[in-house]
Amino acid sequence: MLSDVKYTIKQSAVYGLSRVSIKLVAFILFPLYSVYFSVEQYGIIVRGEIFWQLFQSALFFAIETAIIRWYSLSKDTIERKSLLFTVSVILIIINLIILSATLLFTKSISQLVFNSSDYQVIVVFCVLISLSETLIGIPLLILRIEERASKYSFVVMTSSVISMLAQVYFIIYTNYKLEGIFLSKVIAPSLIFLSLIPILTRSLELKFNNIVAKEVLIFCYP
Repeated sequence: MLSDVKYTIKQSAVYGLSRVSIKLVAFILFPLYSVYFSVEQYGIIVRGEIFWQLFQSALFFAIETAIIRWYSLSKDTIERKSLLFTVSVILIIINLIILSATLLFTKSISQLVFNSSDYQVIVVFCVLISLSETLIGIPLLILRIEERASKYSFVVMTSSVISMLAQVYFIIYTNYKLEGIFLSKVIAPSLIFLSLIPILTRSLELKFNNIVAKEVLIFCYP
């Protein structure tokens, strides 16, 4: 039992440290922000961060909790792969619906979030950030289920480093400083997603389970 406790603490620490890396990037870049951005522009960055994180929560639809629940209940490999495929299809459909609706009202959203209609491009980038973060959610969750904490941490921290380097580039070397902040956060998870495609292909069974789909939707909706 003691060994189980130690293992759990070790796993939790690894996952926790990987998430800290995301916040660490913002801490490291803050001095750069203070030099290149006005107070008003920094306010736009903060509002944009809040917006895409809330938006991404809606796009991910609490699927993470559902996968862990149903995955642990099933002992059959094919059933588990079918579950992951079913949930992935649900996630794609939800994302397409919400993203399509959002892109139709970028001007209104810009006015609501930033008190100005001048930031429609940033709204689009925020939507794309949410989408890209949602896409990598499934393969990252697979790594967690497989208890591959080191691989999980490497992937998350690599994404953070790519994002940081891209932001530094856009801020210092281009005229798209404000937009570059958000574009960088699209580029990083998108590249990571491409690297995680092999994990997805070996973990999915192209079999949609209608019963599980219904149960997952009912479970996640609240």
